Amino acid sequence: MRSRPPLLRTVFLLAGAFVAVAVLVLCFVRIDRVVIGDGAFIGPSRAVRAPRAGVLAEVLVEPGTRVEAGVVLARLDAREFESERAELAAQRAGAETRLAELARERQHVAGMRHPTERAELERAQRAAVLVLEAAQAKEKRYSELQSQGLVEQVEFEAAKLARELAAVELEQAEAARAARPALEADEIAALDARTKTITHELEQVAAREADLARRAGENELVAPVAGCVLGAPRAELVGRAVLEGDELMRVAVAGVDGFVAHVDDLGRARIAAGQPAKLRLSGYPWLVHGTVAARVVFVADRPDERGFLVRLELAEDGQPGERDIGPLYEGMTGRARIATKERVSIAWLVLEELFGLDTK
Repeated sequence: MRSRPPLLRTVFLLAGAFVAVAVLVLCFVRIDRVVIGDGAFIGPSRAVRAPRAGVLAEVLVEPGTRVEAGVVLARLDAREFESERAELAAQRAGAETRLAELARERQHVAGMRHPTERAELERAQRAAVLVLEAAQAKEKRYSELQSQGLVEQVEFEAAKLARELAAVELEQAEAARAARPALEADEIAALDARTKTITHELEQVAAREADLARRAGENELVAPVAGCVLGAPRAELVGRAVLEGDELMRVAVAGVDGFVAHVDDLGRARIAAGQPAKLRLSGYPWLVHGTVAARVVFVADRPDERGFLVRLELAEDGQPGERDIGPLYEGMTGRARIATKERVSIAWLVLEELFGLDTK
């Protein structure tokens, strides 16, 4: 039987030693059990709300975009106001036409028709005076002729009746002339009342036009502060019908209040307030850069649709470099690795992952 070469025997011995050491490490070296939960930072963000009811016609930013205060983020559709604007324009044109017609009519009445009618009444009164004077003279002459027997009694009575009729006509002419100023004033007042009504109608149209201009001008949604945009993707927002005051997105300012994650029921059973954690940001996938030290401050007793909510606050005593990763914004996603008080072997953790032996 041939003996093994010394080099090959050495390799086998080293390999066996390595396997033995690995098994010892896996079985006897104990590490802290870690509960993992995905989540995002929360912070002092400012809401961007719809200034009026309408439809989102244009969204100019995507979530995660950094913007300055006053930058336009989205616009509402203003085409819905075109029919209302056309209706108001037609009402204004009609009212202005009627107002102009009334102004012309008033000018004609006060400047031409009333003076003409007053002149006609004055002429009618003078004519009635002349007719009355002629009738009085005729009656007087017939009275003298009757006393001389030159005219019949019937003729004298006819002259007397003609004088009485002329007196009545004069009274009517004088009454018509005396009543004319009041009639003219009433006619002018009626025209002024119609003018006032149309003017009030124009004021109402102007008020509606101003309100329309205000509503049509409130199409732009602007960033209230400088920060990072949070919300639904642009494709989900365009075309959405909104009501006045609806929150459409948020702008997160630099700085966060904490981190919110969700864990399953097994994770909930292993963590408690005060336990340390490491937050690894999704935007920084490296093992070292992008981690933030934190600690658990709240664990929910009841699950929601995503699991048990866990809130963490950033630790002030983290290692150098753990907080030196740039500004943090609300909405930044990441993964929390929460260290529990339970220590288990590496081999057991591997078995749990492979065969689902975690039954606690």
